[in-house]
Amino acid sequence: MTIIRIFGGSFGGPTLYQNSTFVSPNEVRRAIKQNEAKKHAASKIVQVEKRMRKDKIHEPSNPLDSVFK
Repeated sequence: MTIIRIFGGSFGGPTLYQNSTFVSPNEVRRAIKQNEAKKHAASKIVQVEKRMRKDKIHEPSNPLDSVFK
């Protein structure tokens, strides 16, 4: 259990102690999801670039194709 804040009263009052290094679980989950989203976006960019490179490559025509039609 991590102490986040200690108040002077039972449920309020002046703050006697505040843990400045505390990171809420919601912020941790948000950071994880953002990292996963960045990885996914990067992989999609790579897929699009690969598809564009593949479309630019043309197979050389075979001269014998017209003979055997």
